[in-house]
Amino acid sequence: MKFIEKIPSVLPDCEVVLITATSIINETIDDILVHAGNCKYVALLGHSTPLTAVCNAFIRLKFFCC
Repeated sequence: MKFIEKIPSVLPDCEVVLITATSIINETIDDILVHAGNCKYVALLGHSTPLTAVCNAFIRLKFFCC
């Protein structure tokens, strides 16, 4: 089983989710964010991270990190 298939059963129990910006490129970020809604902290990390406040209007992230 691929990790992406485990997301619905794993993420709801997490308090902190660290997402690499590669998930934007490989189009898995939507699947991850849907199931990270109850997480206390969600961070988008990496060199591909878009550093703009506009992104936060669409994606409920607490941290953007490069």
